[in-house]
Parts: sequence; structure tokens; C-alpha cells
Amino acid sequence: MSPVNPRKPWLAPEWTLIAFLWFAYVLNHADRQVVYTLFPALQKAFGYSDTVLGLTGALFLWIYGVFSPIAGILGDRWSRPKIVVGSLVLWSTFTILSGLAPNGTALLACRAFLGISESFFMPAAFVLMANAHGPGTRSRAVAVFGTSQMVGVALGGSLSGLIAQRLNWRVSFWLLGSCGLLFAIPLWRFLHSLPPHFNGNSMEQPSPARPIRVWQSRVSKRAAAATIP
Repeated sequence: MSPVNPRKPWLAPEWTLIAFLWFAYVLNHADRQVVYTLFPALQKAFGYSDTVLGLTGALFLWIYGVFSPIAGILGDRWSRPKIVVGSLVLWSTFTILSGLAPNGTALLACRAFLGISESFFMPAAFVLMANAHGPGTRSRAVAVFGTSQMVGVALGGSLSGLIAQRLNWRVSFWLLGSCGLLFAIPLWRFLHSLPPHFNGNSMEQPSPARPIRVWQSRVSKRAAAATIP
């Protein structure tokens, strides 16, 4: 693992990784949450019934759940940085397309594709965090990252309501989606610069069994030394 600056540990690559993934996951939850605040506007624009409004939320969750195991399998086989950035680009694109939807059916289709694209982010992101942080900081890193979910939900709900009231409900989708597409550029450049073991592509990756082997080796040496007359 890369050496940590003792004076500024939060600027180390493993913590910078958490910062980048944190912001990406804020957008992840904001993009999925925005539609709930806009239910009254959608009913007015597309004539949605209460049943269709419920489907708008449930469709995303069902598809997200179905594709999550598939995302986990691919996350073990493909490049995690590419999956993370690709997921961000795709869900941001479908968020923008949601704001361009000409009718309710098109919006439902965008919600379905949003569920697929967002499901690929978390498995790959968790592997990157686990590889970057050892036992001494892993729980802390996951806890810090976890706050992004609540921030994203609050941001998506409050921001979309404010924009819909001041401008138009479609602008909420356009703004959040555009932020994701713009953020994909620095995110890709940062992930591309990470040490290979962050992505699990190097033999330098820490092994949980290593401390046990070291301890066994020391015990064997001490035992051998004790038997020498």
C-alpha cells in the first residue's frame, strides 16, 4: 500500500479515493431520489395515476435488485475503475433523458435503465475501498463513505423541489445528470492513477494470511533456536 503522509493522512490516495467515491454516491442517490419529490409535477404533466406513481418508484428498486448480483459477478472479472466510471456515465445519461421524456412511458423506461446502470456502482466501489484500506482504517472508511447515501437522498429531494418550484421539473434531471457527466472526467483520471493493488491487479495486494505466516515463521525459528544445544 502507498505510504501515508504522517502530517496529512487525509490527502493519501486511499482517503482521496473515499472522497471521490463519496461524491459519486451522493449523485447516485440524488438521481434516484429526485423523481419522488416531483410526483405532483409528473401527475400534472403525464396524467399519472397513483398506481403508476407507485410503479415509478418500485420499477427502479426491482430492477436494481435483480441486476445487483450480475453486477457483483462482473465486478470480480472486469476493471473496477471502468465499471465505476461507466456506471456513473450511464446513470447520469438516463437522468438527463428522464428530463427529456416526452411521455410517461418514456420516463418509466428511463427509470428502468437507471436501475440497471446504478446497480453496477456499489460492488466495484466496495472492492476498491477494501483493497485501498487495511484492517486499521477499513471500518472508518466505509463509515465515512456511508454518509453519502443520506446526503444524496436529502440533496435529491430538496434540490429537485426547489428547482421545480422556481424553474421547471425537467431542469432537476438535467442539472443532476450534467453534474454526473462532468464529474466522470476527474473521477476517471484519478482512478486511472491509483496503484495497481487498489484494483486487485498486483501481487503487492495485502493478504489476510500474511500475518499468520509471519507469526508461524517466528515461532518456528524460536523453537529451532531453543533446541540447539
